[in-house]
Amino acid sequence: MITEGVNAYVTLAFANEFHDQQLHNDDWFENYVQEDLIASLISVTRFIDYYEYKGRPVSPTQPLKWPRVGCFVNGGYADSSAVPIQIKYATAQIALDYLRQNVGPGDATSAASTVDGTIQKLKVGPIQIDYAGEGATVASGTDVSFLSDEGYRLLRPFMGANYAGGHAITRV
Repeated sequence: MITEGVNAYVTLAFANEFHDQQLHNDDWFENYVQEDLIASLISVTRFIDYYEYKGRPVSPTQPLKWPRVGCFVNGGYADSSAVPIQIKYATAQIALDYLRQNVGPGDATSAASTVDGTIQKLKVGPIQIDYAGEGATVASGTDVSFLSDEGYRLLRPFMGANYAGGHAITRV
């Protein structure tokens, strides 16, 4: 279940309206069941929150990174009382991109290597973690590249100075 502002940036109704107004997004309505649409909106919200953004959350206890204060964009500050419409549009678009790429547990293959019952290496879909010594390293090739150019263009103005470019999401 979506709780806007708690586990997703948009409701299913918002995403439906967004996709209804877009060209070439009919598959949002035709190819996926409601449960998949909701799950993709919640998942994509988490992915969007992997990025660092300008400013800081309004409250240190808010569950998501938006809304924010001190986010200077396009010559002015983003409204600190609401999630910017571009973040909402990005959530809806990237959710469809996510579904189109079939990224997720249903398509992931997994494997684990163990030594004396201790996991040494774990691979789930495109993500591989090699445990060595006191920590873990993430293998190269862990980019989740379902972030479309449109989704990236919507998010980019809000990204912080530490953003290095490219637009695949790297999960660690």
